Amino acid sequence: MRAKLAMAITAVATAATSLASADTYVVHETVEAYPHYRHYREGGELGVYAGGGYGVGIGGRLGATFYPGLYLGGAYTFYTGNASFAGGELGYKFWPGYHWELRPYMFLGAAFLRVGNEGFGRGPADPEVVLAFQPGLLAAYHFGAAYVDLEGRAYVAPNPGALALLGGVGVNF
Repeated sequence: MRAKLAMAITAVATAATSLASADTYVVHETVEAYPHYRHYREGGELGVYAGGGYGVGIGGRLGATFYPGLYLGGAYTFYTGNASFAGGELGYKFWPGYHWELRPYMFLGAAFLRVGNEGFGRGPADPEVVLAFQPGLLAAYHFGAAYVDLEGRAYVAPNPGALALLGGVGVNF
């Protein structure tokens, strides 16, 4: 009976040791399998996008990512509903997975609005150029240096506000 108990204890101890070693090995192997994991994290970026907000819109952005994920860039968006926006973006890139990027950001710049009866409820005496503030969230899937993205923006200023949903493509360099 003692021999069987000793053998069972030895088998359990060996199995536990093997599992602990296997987990450590897998973790180390996963980290070493992607030595270029940070490939997209720093450097320049060029992207174009289209979608809806103040009408049908198209635009582009040019920016750079700095350590530890700070994004600085400029963007321009033109909407067929008689508005365009040009300014700077400040954001932070998170990488929840090897290919996935999440970037909350804030846009601050100039809004060029057409005034009159069609200009978003603005009167003829209202200025055509006003301050624009737009917080947003971009989600991108990277493959190689290229990516596809989907982003949502909240047009807080100018008044009246709006929501925009945009999709795009880009490249990191």
